[in-house]
Amino acid sequence: MADGDVLTPRLGVLAHPAPVSPRERRRQEQRRVEGRVSVIMPAFNVAPYIAEAVGSVLGQSHRQVELVVVDDGSTDGTRAILDDLAAADDRLQVHAQANSGPNAARNLALGHATGEFVTFLDGDDVVLPGAYERMVRSLRTSGSDFAQASYVRIRDGVQEPAAPWIRRAHAKEMIGAAVTDRPTMMVNAVQWSKVYRRSFWDESVREFALPGYYQDQLVSARAFGHARSVDSLTEPTVAWRARDDRSSMTQQVLSLANMRDRFRTARESLEILEVVSGRKLHDARLTHYLNNDFASTIRRVEEAPEDYWRALVEEVRGLLALMPNHEFWDRVDPQHKVVYHLIGDERRADVEAFNRAGGRVVRDFPVEECDDGYYVHLPLWEDTSIPRWSFRLGGRYARGLRDGGTWRGGRVAAG
Repeated sequence: MADGDVLTPRLGVLAHPAPVSPRERRRQEQRRVEGRVSVIMPAFNVAPYIAEAVGSVLGQSHRQVELVVVDDGSTDGTRAILDDLAAADDRLQVHAQANSGPNAARNLALGHATGEFVTFLDGDDVVLPGAYERMVRSLRTSGSDFAQASYVRIRDGVQEPAAPWIRRAHAKEMIGAAVTDRPTMMVNAVQWSKVYRRSFWDESVREFALPGYYQDQLVSARAFGHARSVDSLTEPTVAWRARDDRSSMTQQVLSLANMRDRFRTARESLEILEVVSGRKLHDARLTHYLNNDFASTIRRVEEAPEDYWRALVEEVRGLLALMPNHEFWDRVDPQHKVVYHLIGDERRADVEAFNRAGGRVVRDFPVEECDDGYYVHLPLWEDTSIPRWSFRLGGRYARGLRDGGTWRGGRVAAG
């Protein structure tokens, strides 16, 4: 860290944006239109989807919206569709830039946005009916800095639930909650699930870092770290599209650059949280990363080329070096602990064998109760080179068993 406020400039990220001058703050306030929601949308070669995305915004029951789209150098007719849609509804404004990536497009669009509130949407996704009305109403009632909600996936034209950790985080409504009291809300790190007060955005978040795939993580770290309170709603807000051609950035899980950036932004997000809020949020978010975010990265090792594997070993070792103490491992689910240990020891064949044996589905394996907790007999249970604590259940799994819950894999007698 260069000083107490500025992170080492791998992506040029500031934990604390530079203060806004009183003159600039007055100018910003004069531009804002009360009640208006500014929707920021980057668009690059999304011709098959852009009309539906635009229609889902302009068709919201909260009519006071402006949609600011930046065409990021599309070559597939996206711009022509946007121009036709803008001619039919003056709430849509279209801007353009040479292809520079979605983060640069978002920053450009923010300069044209005039709403009291600001949110984000990608050009291939869909806002669900009533979303902005619910979120603005909640913010009006609570006074929170931003609101977030659950979401669903669109895969092959069919809506599917979000990942289990997203569903758990949004199982219960939290209004005006302090993030330090409810750190589980940080698992929802994507920007298109949130509506921010523009005043809070400008003071605490301000812009997206360039370049990268996972800058949502950095934005969310600043937002969660600085927020006085947050509304977390249960009803889904956005349908997030998994494209059939697997061309979206987050689907490219075996891209070396994608993987490197995933770990890099995770490290920077953790630094931001520690600088702004201290170890509690840092440690909570590190737990989320280890249990949730890197599942897709380590699940498909058998498909990865050798250079990807070597980089993965390096990145996993770097992430594990952030563990604050040995006891922290009990926050991590055993199916992940075992694999992280194997990756750190460069045991690729054993990782692949573990995955082939179904080790990722922890509930399929028998559990044993011992004096110091519950241990699950995952693949490689008999391998004495793997630390025994790697197989120990913690968190919700251990709580469920202590409360008398059932276990699909059954139980074995203590040895």
